[in-house]
Amino acid sequence: MERLDAEASVKPRGWTAEYGLLAAIALVQLALFLLVISHYGYFRDELYYLACANRPAWGYVDHPAFSILALKAIRALFGETLFAIRLVPALLGAAVTALTGLLARELGGGRMAVGLAALTGACRLGLDALFHIYSMNAWDHLFWLAGIFALVRLLKTRDPKYWLYFGLAAGLGFENKISILFLGFGAAVGFVATRDRTLLKSRQLWAGAGAAVLLALPYVLWNAAHGWPTAAFMRYVGTVKNPSVSPPTLLLGQVLVNAPATALVWVPGLWFLLFHREGKRFRPLGIAYAAIFGLFMFTRPKDYYLAPFYPLLVAAGAVAWERLRARRLGRALTAALPAALLLLTVPLLPLTLPILGADRTAAYFEKLGAKPQNERSELGPLPQYWADMFGWEELAALAAKAADGLTAEERSRSVIFVRNYGEAAAIEFFGRRYALPPVFCGHNNYWFWGPPDDGTEAFIVLGGERDLPANLADLARYFESVELVGATFHKYAMPYENGRQVFVCRKAKTSLRAIWPLAKNFG
Repeated sequence: MERLDAEASVKPRGWTAEYGLLAAIALVQLALFLLVISHYGYFRDELYYLACANRPAWGYVDHPAFSILALKAIRALFGETLFAIRLVPALLGAAVTALTGLLARELGGGRMAVGLAALTGACRLGLDALFHIYSMNAWDHLFWLAGIFALVRLLKTRDPKYWLYFGLAAGLGFENKISILFLGFGAAVGFVATRDRTLLKSRQLWAGAGAAVLLALPYVLWNAAHGWPTAAFMRYVGTVKNPSVSPPTLLLGQVLVNAPATALVWVPGLWFLLFHREGKRFRPLGIAYAAIFGLFMFTRPKDYYLAPFYPLLVAAGAVAWERLRARRLGRALTAALPAALLLLTVPLLPLTLPILGADRTAAYFEKLGAKPQNERSELGPLPQYWADMFGWEELAALAAKAADGLTAEERSRSVIFVRNYGEAAAIEFFGRRYALPPVFCGHNNYWFWGPPDDGTEAFIVLGGERDLPANLADLARYFESVELVGATFHKYAMPYENGRQVFVCRKAKTSLRAIWPLAKNFG
């Protein structure tokens, strides 16, 4: 039986071969991402992130500052094309795959475990959409992995200095996405529930906690200075935006996000951490997963919120399969496992990467009856993560049509008002070619970037409803003159973005500044 300690089980020469194997798998994944990197258009959140990067701050209503500051640097160096802003998440996806293999080695795996872990990591198709677009979610995986590596090394070496490394990872991770608090919660439960609670007595734990607090402080102070908008945003997301889920639905979501085939590896990985005699030194981490999953049963998470934990389960599962290889049946199963992973994964690629054209992708989804969504929204031919890449240029063109109907004097004293950050960011980004008036919106951080100055003569307004009489009745409360320009439409856009009517409004009965508090929408 191989020993758990990687130092005792793997020779340096073998480790060089493992590096090559990891590099090969990660590079194949990266090549696939690069092949489709510019397919379809900008995602709603990418446009919003670019808008935030135009206004750097210590925080934003719906996310901390790290991913925005990183995007600002990326844009300064490489520009803001789809290739430029999506190259980093593609690289992060490949890095996560390679690090999953390295994690298997840390858990005591040899070459077979390292390769299987990396291959399984590359097959976690539900994450492809996360690594295909720029957002804080790609960075989130990196910070979770850094924290998990620190905890694995802590349990493996009993060296308390790794508490400091965990604190650094947690603090930086918090400045990217506050959901890393779930990892801290799970780790606390895992250590308290086992004999490894003795490691909690270390002074280095407090040093790590102090480092985490200091790194997280800028976002906390920003929230305090702005009336705690993130708390309001989280309340809305937890009670209204995200649908409630039952435990079976939550479990099914984990299987689907990671791609069903990978359950062949990560489920044994959870068993390995909780029950295998060699995995017992890492048991606090198995309990951490169970604790986070249990917490999610009482909240309204999206399926992918727990996704950054799975590299550990995949790595542990690869080690478990490697141990099983010592038996006759195990040799046959482990030999067939990589082929099974690929055969069950490749047909699902069009569900998570834009490999096909939009028409063929829509037909593929319809044929499979697969239309995943994470929010309470009506769906069209494509799921939300693809649909939100369509219709934005058309919206900006419609706003330009409205602006063209203004006199030169009106245009110099006009503004555009829309209803959500995707619409605002799209008009801001694509509207530059038309020299459009400034855009205002009450949604999330756009609320802090308004209202416009008094003295506006003409307002280009996106109606809040898709019913003309309802829009006219609403706008008549604020303007004496309301003129319909047209309505939005793209066959693949989210349905709630279609049929949205654009108006030119004049002779305001009150200033937008006066009614701005009513426009606030954190959610």
